[in-house]
Amino acid sequence: MDRITHYQGVVEDITELKLVEIERREYEQKAQLSSRLASIGQMSAGIAHEINNPLTGVIGFADLLMERKDLPDDIWSDLEIIHKGARRVSEIVKRLLTFARQDKAERDYVSINEILETTIRLRAYDMETGNIKLKTYLDPDLPIPWRLVVNSSRCSLI
Repeated sequence: MDRITHYQGVVEDITELKLVEIERREYEQKAQLSSRLASIGQMSAGIAHEINNPLTGVIGFADLLMERKDLPDDIWSDLEIIHKGARRVSEIVKRLLTFARQDKAERDYVSINEILETTIRLRAYDMETGNIKLKTYLDPDLPIPWRLVVNSSRCSLI
């Protein structure tokens, strides 16, 4: 039997190389996940938009019909169910849009007046149909502490 009595070789520590490879794979996985989440966000925003358009009409017409006094009780009751269901879907769509916008973390300095004015404009239809009158007295020259750093894309969801 032949026995090896000695050998010769080169030893190289590849620990650093392996760590770099593992780190590269982790970055690739994170990039793929980020890309998938961005795609899901875009798809969610598109779906929300497609649902919101007809939903606005359903809610609006249900509101108008519910203002009528000449409707039989059974029809009014059905309208109330339609209205509540449409409002529920509207809330789901808002949450879907919130999810879709989560990756947009752009921050801006915004005046609290701008936030209030935007929110009031967005709720104008609800205030009008609810016979709500709102008067605002906003100071156009607010000092710096009244300027907020916000994610402006989410601010409209207030």
